[in-house]
Amino acid sequence: MNGNEFNSFLIRFSDQKIYLLLTHISLCLFLFTIGLSRVYIGVHSFNQILLGWCYGIIVLVLYLKHFKKRSHRILKIQAF
Repeated sequence: MNGNEFNSFLIRFSDQKIYLLLTHISLCLFLFTIGLSRVYIGVHSFNQILLGWCYGIIVLVLYLKHFKKRSHRILKIQAF
């Protein structure tokens, strides 16, 4: 499955919760295996991979908090 097929899959099934959940799980597993493969081939140590995962989670949480706060402001402005 190339990138175009995957994106069309996401757009087609994004309104159905089970497909959205399966997509999130598959993406998390994909990222997890990429990290482990980097340890396996000896490019990084496990501590570096773990730190990268933690950093990614922190950035994601901060982004989602900012996006949620901003979307509420936009919705209030559009309501008027």
